[in-house]
Order: sequence, then C-alpha cells, then structure tokens
Amino acid sequence: MAQSVKWLTSEETGELRYNRLTDGQDYPMITHQYVVHVELNGNCENPKRFQEIDADDISHALALVKQWLKIHHVTSAAIRKVKRDGNLGEPDIYDQMDFMEEDQ
Repeated sequence: MAQSVKWLTSEETGELRYNRLTDGQDYPMITHQYVVHVELNGNCENPKRFQEIDADDISHALALVKQWLKIHHVTSAAIRKVKRDGNLGEPDIYDQMDFMEEDQ
C-alpha cells in the first residue's frame, strides 16, 4: 500500500516497523537493516505515492533500488538505515540518472 513520506518516517510507523522487524523476540534484533522507499509516480499532488520495501543489507538495498529504477521505471528510490528503535536515518536518494552510465 502506498503511503506518504511523512507517515513512513513518523514515530508511529517506527514502532510498527520495530514490531514487524523484531518478530516479537525477547531479545530483539532487527532483521532488516535498511528500507527502500520507492516513489511510484511523480505526481506531487498525491502524497501517498511511496512504497516501503525491507532490505537485508546495503547491497540488497542497492540491488532493489536499481531494479525498481531500471526495470519498473519508478520516479525515484531512497535507501534509509533502520535504527535500533525502528525509526529511520536520513535518505540516500537515487533516480534513473544515477545508473545511466551502466546502460552505455
């Protein structure tokens, strides 16, 4: 389900993410260290245009970004580190221009 960046980065969503990624363990370890936020379309009038995808590590996150940008032609994608409390770090944002050299 598409959401807004404001909702995806909220404390409420951080709690939900924490519960989802720790899977109810007694001594929780977050199972996915990164998330990818994919901008499904460039319609700025629609704030709910982002999808969150879990990534195991930075290599997995970069592979997801590349796949979504080059194959699915989304507007942009961002990688964010998941903090210990489920909240997110600052984004590294990518668009198709970041992978143009690979196509040549």
